[in-house]
Formats: sequence, C-alpha cells, structure tokens
Amino acid sequence: MTLDKVEIKGVEMGVYMEKEGKSLTIRGNSTIEFVGDGVGVGVWGEVKSVSLTQTVITGGGVGSMGVYAMGGGTLEMTLDDVRISKVGTGVRVEGRETLTITKGSVDFTGNNGVGVYLGSLVTKASLKGTTITGQNKGTGVYAVGGAGNGELTISLEKVEISKVEMGVRVMGGKSLTITGGSIKEVQTGVAMMKGESLMISGSSTISFMGDYGVYMGNGVTSASLMGTTITGDGKGTGVYAVGGETLEMTLDKVEIEGVAMGVYVKGGKSLTMKRGSVDFTGNYGVGVYLGNTAMAELNDVTITGSGKGSTGVYAGGGKVLLEKVTFDAVEIGVTMLGKGTLTMENVTRISLAIGGGYGVMVGGDVTAKLKEMKIIGGRSGKGMGVYGMGGTNLTISLEKVEISKVEMGVRMMGGKSLMIRENSRIEFMGGYGVMVGGEVTAELKGTTITGQDKGVGVIMESSGKMMLDKVGISKVKTGVYAEKGTLIIEKGTTIDFKESGWGVYVEKLVKSVNLNDVTIKGEESGMGTGVYAVGGAGNGELTISLEKVEISKVGKGVYARGGKSLMIRGTTEISFMGEYGVKVEGLVSTYLTKTRIVGTGSERGRNNGVSVGVYAVGGGIVTLEGVDISGVQTGVSAEGSQLTVTLSGGVKISNVRTGVAMTGSGTLAVEKETRIEFTNGYGVMVGGKMMAKLIETRITGSGTGVYVGEGRFS
Repeated sequence: MTLDKVEIKGVEMGVYMEKEGKSLTIRGNSTIEFVGDGVGVGVWGEVKSVSLTQTVITGGGVGSMGVYAMGGGTLEMTLDDVRISKVGTGVRVEGRETLTITKGSVDFTGNNGVGVYLGSLVTKASLKGTTITGQNKGTGVYAVGGAGNGELTISLEKVEISKVEMGVRVMGGKSLTITGGSIKEVQTGVAMMKGESLMISGSSTISFMGDYGVYMGNGVTSASLMGTTITGDGKGTGVYAVGGETLEMTLDKVEIEGVAMGVYVKGGKSLTMKRGSVDFTGNYGVGVYLGNTAMAELNDVTITGSGKGSTGVYAGGGKVLLEKVTFDAVEIGVTMLGKGTLTMENVTRISLAIGGGYGVMVGGDVTAKLKEMKIIGGRSGKGMGVYGMGGTNLTISLEKVEISKVEMGVRMMGGKSLMIRENSRIEFMGGYGVMVGGEVTAELKGTTITGQDKGVGVIMESSGKMMLDKVGISKVKTGVYAEKGTLIIEKGTTIDFKESGWGVYVEKLVKSVNLNDVTIKGEESGMGTGVYAVGGAGNGELTISLEKVEISKVGKGVYARGGKSLMIRGTTEISFMGEYGVKVEGLVSTYLTKTRIVGTGSERGRNNGVSVGVYAVGGGIVTLEGVDISGVQTGVSAEGSQLTVTLSGGVKISNVRTGVAMTGSGTLAVEKETRIEFTNGYGVMVGGKMMAKLIETRITGSGTGVYVGEGRFS
C-alpha cells in the first residue's frame, strides 16, 4: 500500500496495516493528525516493509503513539524526514524489526514518554540526523532488553536529544554507537545496563543536570568514548561504570567538566584515559575513582578540582599507571589503598589547592613508583608531597621527583621500604623534608633536600635502616634526626644547617650511626653542633662511626653520651668555634685516629676562652692515635672515675695553653711519639687519685711541662 500526498485528520488511528501485507509506503508530504490515545501509523502481523518519507504525524497527547510496529516476522522500517509531535511515544517497534530513522524529529510529552522505543526482539536500530525532544520527562531512546535481544545493535549519528529525563537507555543488546550529535537538558545522558560494547565518538556532547553523563551497568563488557564532551551542572558523575570483571573502557580526547565526580569505575578489567580532561567541583569531589579495577592507565590527561577534600585520582587497588597527567587545585592528587601497583612518571605534575593537602597518599600493600614528576604545594607552603600511611608490604620509590612549596616533603610511617634517588629534589617550608617510622627501611641517593632556614631535613623514627648516599641537605635547623634503628650517611653527603641547630641528632633507641665521606657545616656564627648523640633507655648498644667526615662552622663538633662506642677515623676533620671538638660521656669505648681537630684559638674562643679539643667525662676507654689538635685552650681534657685515656701513634697537640688535663681516679698514658706544643700553660696536668705515664713524648712550650697535683706519675 502506498500513500502519496495524503492528508488524514480527526481520526483515532491514521493508518493501520496487519497480517500479511507486503509493504506500506507513505510519502509526498503526507500528513496524519489523530486524536485521543490512538496511533498515527500502526502495523501488525507479517508486514515486511514500512517506509515513511517526508511525513508529518501529529498525535493527541500523552497516551498516543506516532508510529507503532508489532511484526510477526521480519520487518524493515524506514523513516526519512518524518516529523512526529504531540505524542506520548514517537516510534515504538516490538517485533524482529530493523529500524532506520533519517533526519526528521520526534517531540513527545508525558512523564513516561519515549522518543524511540525498541522492544525485546528488535535486532537493529539506526538514527541519523534526527532530533528528539521531550518536556523534561521521559526517555529519548529506550531499548527494553530481555530475551532474544543479544543481537540488537543501535546506532545514533548526529542525533540531537534534549529536554528528557534520560537521553538514551539501553537495558540489553549487542552494541550502542553514538557518533556526533548532542544530548542536553537531561538528568542522565546515556545509560547502558548490558551489552558487548558502548561507543561514543565524533565530537558528541552530553550536558546533564542529574546523576550521570554516561552510566554503564555490570553487564557492559566494552566501552569507548572518543572526542566527547560531558558537562554537568556542578553535581553528578561524568562517566559511571559499575564494571563487571570483563569491562574494558577507553576514554580518548574526552572532556568532562562541571561534575562532582569525573569518572567512576567500580570494577572491571581495564580503564584507559588519554588526551582528555576532568574538571570537577564541590567538596570531596573526585576526578577519577577506581574501585577494584584490575588495570588503569591515564596518559596526557588534565584533572582540575575545587572545594574541600577534592581528590584527583582514587584507586582501591589494581595496577595504575599515570603518565603526563596534570593535577591542579586538588587537596589530594592521588590516593591508592589496598593491594596493587601505582606508577606515576614522565612529567606528571600535581599542584595542590590553596589550603594544601597531599600530593600522593598510599597505604596497604601498595607498591608506588614515582618517576620524573613534580608536586607543588598550596599557597604559603601548605601540604605534604608524599604520604605513606602504612601497610605490611607498602613500598614507595621516587626517582627524579621534584617536590616544592610544601610544609612537609615525604612521610612514611609504616610499611616496608622508601627509596628516593636519581636527582630527586625536596624543598619544604615547614616541618621536614623526609620522615619515616614504624619498621620502614629507607634509602636516599642523589637527593637534594632544602628547607627555609628551619625544620629538619630527614627524620628517622623507624626501627629499620636508613641510608643517605650523595644527599645534599641545606637551609635546615637540623640535618638528620634519628630516634630508632640504624643510620648510615655516606658517599659525599653534605649537611648545611642554621643557627644553633644540629647536623646529625641521635637519641633514644638508635642502634648504630655510621658517617662516611660526609660534610657537615653550620653558619658563620658557629653556634650549632655537628653530631649529637644522646643516650636513653635501651640504647646502651649504640655505636657511632665517623670516617672521612668534615665538620666546620660549629660551636661543638661531636657529642656522644651513654652508648657503646664512638669511632672517628679516616682523615676526619673537625673545625669548631665554641666549647669542644669531641665530647664523650659514659661511653664504653672512644677511638680517634687520623683525625684533625681545630679550634678558633683559646684567646678568641667563646665561653671566656674555654675550648677543648677532646673532652671525656665519666668512665670508659678513650684512645687517640695519630690525632692532630690545635687552636684550643686545652687539647685533651678528661675527668671521672674508671676512665682510661691513651694518646699514641704520633698524636700532635699544638697552639694550646694546656696539652692534656686529667683529674679523677682513672689512668692516663701519653706515649709513642706524642708531641705537645703549648704556650703559658701546661703540657700535661694531672690531679686526683689517677695514674699517669708518659713514654716517648715530646713537650715544648712556655709554662709548666708536666704538673702533677695528686696521684701517681711515671
């Protein structure tokens, strides 16, 4: 049957065809106006073909349908430049039809209205250049799903959908493809609950005002969005995927803005984002949320936040790779918890919000690898660069990472290991550069740590081992502070500290300290202490070793109390401007060899000229071999009971008032080519109940060569 230039008015059903009709054709600017809850064009039964061209169909309101097909066989329906209006449903097909709509328009009404409705047996639907408009309710395109729809393919090309509650809703089928066009003034743009693939491309735009721009249920196995813009109105989620185990999602050149959450993937096999952006807003918003997604990769993506508690990327585990990703105005750049691997590299940058926050925060059994990236703090130096919250197997490594304008650089209070290396730089403005705790083992290599003339370069509260190799620490109050564990500083490490601070400060439960090839320098005023180690409960086993160490511009060189041993050797040089070069209290053993200790000169030193090269108090054994002491008031001063002091192996003491002074009840031995050069004082002065002997010793100067107040002398 063919209708050409036909006008139908005032009927309840415009055109009706059923049973075994071969085909229906309506064309030539035909018009159909019907009333009530009727149908403009309806076909039933075994009709094979329906073609409408340049036809206008006008309905009677909420309960009416523009075009309805319920075929019993295989029906091909084509609508070309058909304009349907004032209907509850524009086009509804129920049987095993294929539907093609080209150009034209559908204007529908009613709370539950539908522009295009696809029943459970439809196998193919294609819309091109069509406009679908509601009245802020209903659905633009709806595929009901159900038994038999596994082959349904839906294609929308340059389709315009607006003023509906939901733009496109697919309950099941094989694929949904959207190319170009727009979906706007909707609550939800696209929702696909089940199907093999969802594809959106061709500069498509989705503007929504409700919960989701694009929603995918756990039955979707593949999703690809390319060249798509998704815009919210300050709330909702741009792309939301419940994510079954097999979901693979790709977002390429996708721009998401005006949302509370950019991308949410609860589960799935993989997410790939590249060459796109996410701009989210509101308090506690998230740019990209990854639940139990097995693998996620972001490349050349910009994520911008605003509001309190905003997070750029949150991952609950899996394998996450961020490359060339830029974060702006976020309180937390990246958070990853649970179990998995986080890799951030290749010029990735995180700029924190004004109030600061955390650049990277990880915990659980995560392995975090940061390489060639930057973290920039908030205004006035707020926030923390990297925070390791702890976990049995947590490991963090930084390589060529730059952290600046933060209050604290890196903090790891639990987990397995921290490694910072390869020209990484940390510039902090408050508390500290690096801090570790728990049982963390830390290694810093080739790293620069810079403060703002305050704070601590490195804090070790871990019971594990910390190693500093070729590390540069400057503009700090304290270079390294160690409370527990084992500390190793070596291979050209430099520490420059300010005011009356400390180069290395050791206390409480530290087991051992080893400095090798290290330079420690204070300020010109010389107020601070180079190395300070103070005893405490349980650290009687503390051992301290300095080899090839240079300490200068300090008031006090090395102070050690309450440990097992102090060893200074290997051309170590201590230049101090205040009280002493080395002072020990209550150590079991102190051994100095090939060490040079230089003071400012007794007449120029502080404390009314009181300055001592080596000062020993209490008990223990003190041995000096090949040590050179000069420019002090007293070269070696010792006092206490059960104290044994031995100078041998070519010890030289010069430019002093007194070479050696010892009181108490200990033992002094000056032997084996020891040389003492003094002025207006004493070469050797002993007192108390002690025993002293001099063998192969040369004493020259003005004053008294050897003075014995009490005790025995030989």
